[in-house]
Amino acid sequence: MTENTAEPAEMRFDTLEAFQAYLAAVNEPTNAPGDTQLRMLRHAMQDTTPACRNDERFVADYLTTQHRFELGKICRACPLRAACRAYATRARPEAGFWAGEMYDGPTARN
Repeated sequence: MTENTAEPAEMRFDTLEAFQAYLAAVNEPTNAPGDTQLRMLRHAMQDTTPACRNDERFVADYLTTQHRFELGKICRACPLRAACRAYATRARPEAGFWAGEMYDGPTARN
């Protein structure tokens, strides 16, 4: 007898580019928390490259204290930080480093 090991329905992205491709493919509003902010962030990314682009640490499951410090510096200089923070504050993502904060579960703080 085989045990059912299906994972819960949750999205994980292996790279930042995969996440960005997902964002680009999502066009319809869902009325989910942060949907408006996500659309605004996605729109801003059409004209401005986020400072986190191609840095896979932003989607890593675990970050050292040093990595968090380094990523925080990258975020502070990012021209999309305000839009990113607006999304993260409203949607409370379950994972990733957003606008200078690590989100790693339902107890993540903004």
